[in-house]
Amino acid sequence: MPNVYQEVVDELDIEGATQRGSERNDLLPPRQEDRVAGELGKRFSEGIRTRLERGRYDPSRAEFIYVPKPGNTTRPAALLTLTDRVVYDSLVHELRPRIDAALVGSDIVLWPRGTITDKRWREFESAPLARGAAFIARADITGFYECIDHVVLRETLIDMTGRRAVVNALIEFLGRTMGAPRGVPQGLDASDPIATAYLSPIDSAMARECLDYYRHGDDIRIGAQNIGHARKALYSFELELRRRSLLVNNSKSIIASVETYKHGLEEGERTTEETKRSLLQARIKELKDSDKIQELLDESGRNDLGWAFFYHGTMSFEQLVGELAKNLTPSDTEVAAGVFREAMDKQPGTARGLAPEAFHQRISSSLVRLAAGKSPEAIARAAELITRFPEKTEIVSNYWLSLDQKYGPEIIRAVGQVLTDGRFHTAWEKAWLLRVSTRFVDSLEPAQIDLANQMANDEDELVFCRVEAIKLLALRGRCDHLLVRRIWNLAPVCFRPDLVSAAHFAAPTESWCKSFIAGAKEDLIIAVVLKHLEGTAR
Repeated sequence: MPNVYQEVVDELDIEGATQRGSERNDLLPPRQEDRVAGELGKRFSEGIRTRLERGRYDPSRAEFIYVPKPGNTTRPAALLTLTDRVVYDSLVHELRPRIDAALVGSDIVLWPRGTITDKRWREFESAPLARGAAFIARADITGFYECIDHVVLRETLIDMTGRRAVVNALIEFLGRTMGAPRGVPQGLDASDPIATAYLSPIDSAMARECLDYYRHGDDIRIGAQNIGHARKALYSFELELRRRSLLVNNSKSIIASVETYKHGLEEGERTTEETKRSLLQARIKELKDSDKIQELLDESGRNDLGWAFFYHGTMSFEQLVGELAKNLTPSDTEVAAGVFREAMDKQPGTARGLAPEAFHQRISSSLVRLAAGKSPEAIARAAELITRFPEKTEIVSNYWLSLDQKYGPEIIRAVGQVLTDGRFHTAWEKAWLLRVSTRFVDSLEPAQIDLANQMANDEDELVFCRVEAIKLLALRGRCDHLLVRRIWNLAPVCFRPDLVSAAHFAAPTESWCKSFIAGAKEDLIIAVVLKHLEGTAR
């Protein structure tokens, strides 16, 4: 009797899913196999199809990495093998169009939809302002992705799509990978349409109540004419959630006047403009010094203005400033540095501290701009940021990773400061910081190499962190064969491409690596990872 995968294999676009399903998990550091899907080709796709056809495909249980959230809690990111990601994507892809057709309009559920769409966060936040609401209710769902009940999800998807066989295969897949009768993998694109399908009955119920209701993921906005209507709307939303065995996040259930809500939306733009004006005024003030004026004239190549201002007196100071406005106006990178410094001086919980949401917005936007401008302005204080707010480790790490090698020593000192600050660090935090250290490996000091060695050999450390430490050591010519072999044999198979990458890095100095790599090449994913590494500079 055919199993659930054999029943649907002929309907699945494995080749297309090989491209789509290899997208990285957006909660975790990029991994070696994330980069190679476009090079896997037909041989890989056909291998998956053959296993599905013969009933020999068996999904691996996901490896769960716990990612910090604000407030000392975490969310589980599911790490799947590349093969499982491809199968997952191919199953969901078959359901996408019918899910999209069954959802309420895109003016209510802005994202995610059944089909792939851009995130529309700004449009979502502005939506309840269009109908003249006096109050805005905000809410989100506690532990949404991990609380999705598979039995309820099966019924919902069959009702929405009519694709019973595909849905049965998908639910079987989720039960095996999640190791439980509930939850979908967080961080993967394929999870978004089935998660939004799970909430569809709630969206429909809120629409039938004729509420000014909008959803983006698990974030909710509801416009209301008065406090009473807003409270009633939140109550209705909570009741509908409970019918799906879900709960409102009490800490984020807020009712605000429309003026307060607008003020929060405009906070970022207002802060940027205020910082730009402040920097401009400071530069103009500096020009009271004639030496500063001459420096600016030299930089701008406008010494003709100096004759008019200094010698002929035919130009006023205000006119000079106007002529040099382009040179005085701070760049986007300089403004971002100013916004970052101000936010760090007004951390939540301190005197005159920002609200957590405003702080997050300013820190995130400024670090993204500083990364784009490759500015070192935030290197040192970024370590302070991670120490107080561990959930910011990813955005800080990506900022550090964007910088040039010349800043390596300063970045490595900052990373070392975080890793040795005496605070508890999750494996996710340590993995990101080790990834930064790998980027600037030539700047590492002996103490930091010893710390990486300690993490790699610590049996109490999660494999996720140990593998990152092994790759770092390999780049410094310190890769222990017995340790790599032990983790290869004991750890989930999703880590094997990274272990082979470590052997590749260590090959110039470790004699065992050549044989180890030769024995691993039978796996097509690993073979292509190695091919990719051979053609890529460190």
